[in-house]
Amino acid sequence: MSMFSPEERAEFLKNAFKLIGSDVATQLWERGWAVLDPAAEHLEWFWPPTAPTGHGGLPDPHENVRKLRPQMFQPHRTPWIVPTRITRSGGMWRVEYGAATAQEPDTAVDYVESEALLNDLERIECWPMSINETKRIREQRIVEVIYAAAHDQFYQAATITEPYASRLNEIQAWQRYEAEQLRQLASGHSLGQPAVEKPASRRRDGSLSAQAQIVEAAAWASAVRTARAAGNEQAL
Repeated sequence: MSMFSPEERAEFLKNAFKLIGSDVATQLWERGWAVLDPAAEHLEWFWPPTAPTGHGGLPDPHENVRKLRPQMFQPHRTPWIVPTRITRSGGMWRVEYGAATAQEPDTAVDYVESEALLNDLERIECWPMSINETKRIREQRIVEVIYAAAHDQFYQAATITEPYASRLNEIQAWQRYEAEQLRQLASGHSLGQPAVEKPASRRRDGSLSAQAQIVEAAAWASAVRTARAAGNEQAL
């Protein structure tokens, strides 16, 4: 039996079609942008790494560990005051950049053509760092993590925010599922009902471990950006 009433199902479908009703909305959703209020007439998308904790219903990155060790972890604090936002109005897409305690927003930009906005999304997501600097930080992080793992050394960690946390969770779910399959095969049992449920997300081709490293490196570069937005140029 459905847990939703006919009216609730209709509202859900209306909002779902609204979210994927354009190429821009689809791309934003797939890239990890979040919607402030799906029921609003004019959607406001925001980039989660630049959002204050709890903005638009975002989870606290420390919530799970705080439940286990409430005395050790405080609620996540971020210097971001206003997130980077994308809205549609008057036939144009408007990008309004975020603001933090030590980061003033850039001037808002209007895009008449959807394609122009889509082509500029990577730069918008990296702001106020450049794409090249962001890529350099990511690549440097991958090398550092691999080197540390190869020598059984520790490496510095950082808070992983959305959308990177969800991406890592999906990858790790597949890693647990495939590890269970290998365990069953190694034990000489035919594959039956696995002890670990098969993830609902799509399994991407390639090495899950490598995919996790790439996502973690992206989260690290985002954490570097946030540290700078707090006025700490030497952080991380």
